[in-house]
Amino acid sequence: MEEEFVEVPYTVIVDTREQAPFTFLNMPAYKQDLPSDKKDRKGILLVDVKKVALKTGDYSIEGMEDEVAVERKSLEDLFNCVGNDRTRFEKQLERLSHFKRGVLMVEGDWNAVIGGVKHSELTGKHILSSVIAWQQDYFPTIHWWFPSTKLTAERFTFRILDRYWKKNKP
Repeated sequence: MEEEFVEVPYTVIVDTREQAPFTFLNMPAYKQDLPSDKKDRKGILLVDVKKVALKTGDYSIEGMEDEVAVERKSLEDLFNCVGNDRTRFEKQLERLSHFKRGVLMVEGDWNAVIGGVKHSELTGKHILSSVIAWQQDYFPTIHWWFPSTKLTAERFTFRILDRYWKKNKP
């Protein structure tokens, strides 16, 4: 049985500053693109992606850029943001906290965070303590995700955006 292709009815916006952006294409665990998980969209999903300079976040939905944003961080970037770049990062979190759906997507599970990264004076405990404080005391509306791989982070990002669109579509 041949797979059908189904266009996603919105455009995913990718910030122009993303250095190695998610493409939402050719995911190795699947034949190609993203498989649909709903009866109303059976087949392989075709995701339209557009690069635009976003004020906040790295991924959003066209027309909803002020409502939903996913900020993506590698482990190394997260360690840098908690340490040397903390003031700028907290301003970024402040902006993200005002979205209807603000997400921080970290490419690395908690075991990797606790294990630390090379060339950082911070330990995993520093990161854990900061993230818990930000979640509980300062930015409780931001949803933090820690998928173990870039591919899983890409899938989570798409599914978060897709669900937001389904619930809030114009």
